[in-house]
Amino acid sequence: MSCVPKVEHSASRSAFLESFPIVTDSATMVIVDADLTYMNDDAYALLELLQADKMGYLKLLGVCAAGGNALAAPTAYDECAMLQHFHRTDIPVVMGTDVPLGGFINMDSLYSDLETKPYRGAYAYLSDYTNDFDKVRGALSTTEGFYEAPKNRPIEESAWDFMIRQVKEHPGQVTIVALGGTTNVAKAILKDSTFAKKAAGILYMGGTFDVPGRALPHLEFNWWYDPFATNICLKAGWKRQLVVPRDAAMSCRKGRDVYELYKQYDSTDISHAIVEHLAPIYENNMVEIPPFCWDQITVAAWLCPDLVERREVRQVAVDTAMGLSYGCSYSWQLGEGPQDAPAAEVVLRVNRERFYRFCAELYGLK
Repeated sequence: MSCVPKVEHSASRSAFLESFPIVTDSATMVIVDADLTYMNDDAYALLELLQADKMGYLKLLGVCAAGGNALAAPTAYDECAMLQHFHRTDIPVVMGTDVPLGGFINMDSLYSDLETKPYRGAYAYLSDYTNDFDKVRGALSTTEGFYEAPKNRPIEESAWDFMIRQVKEHPGQVTIVALGGTTNVAKAILKDSTFAKKAAGILYMGGTFDVPGRALPHLEFNWWYDPFATNICLKAGWKRQLVVPRDAAMSCRKGRDVYELYKQYDSTDISHAIVEHLAPIYENNMVEIPPFCWDQITVAAWLCPDLVERREVRQVAVDTAMGLSYGCSYSWQLGEGPQDAPAAEVVLRVNRERFYRFCAELYGLK
């Protein structure tokens, strides 16, 4: 790690709230379902929620391990390591599944004719597959060399059972933050038909609507990973569905100015970890890859809607048919889509300057 001097420049809580009105409070409860790896966008999103929890803006009930960027076992390992590093082992980590409801597909066969292949995520690790948390250390975990090996471990409960139990104990108060593949959430819905209706709502990072995907026009990885699960989730009858698609991420590219902003507000362990992670990139005049921060935007847009520049209620859907449209996402103006396509709030653009200042100040709040 690079050694970056730590500064003491922290926004006051009152000034922060005046600039960035947070719409949640201590009665708001959150379960994160993420495909987290070391300091990817899921990690940045989790750090936002840890800070919001510390400030009393919400109560983080647990962090579940989903499939997507990585397999569930190494994801759970990284989640445990992060929570231990930031002294939040009071928040439980819960193992989910990385096996899509329809099973893993043959990516090489499905996309053999495409010049640009879709991102592989967890598929890149299937040859070393394990769902055993104790076999992950030193094999698949991305935190090795960055955080100490975690002494904490996932609780003895599945992600879907944990979600169901928490929603039953706190009816109308729990928001599910789905930042990876949606398999765990769909399994909760399939096991308890009242689950979605009893929750406060769900927040997705998923889909791509008005901007093209990387390999195919409508392909975004999170919803592609398990489109059968996403279809179940979208149609489950939530009180509120907020979708933050790839469109919003495209409005907030990273850059050196963001790194400088993080340095300006570096006054906590969280902000310092971010600065130390970015320093080797920007201090050597390199470019951060990837240049987007999907999940970080998702949490910020939910916590502070004032950051959003364009939001619409649309009908949304994901394709489950096998073929090149598999997992592709679509949206329509209300009344113009298929009759069974549910409505959701869709965030299409956020204000880049305000978004990054929001994050920098939040990470630096004491």
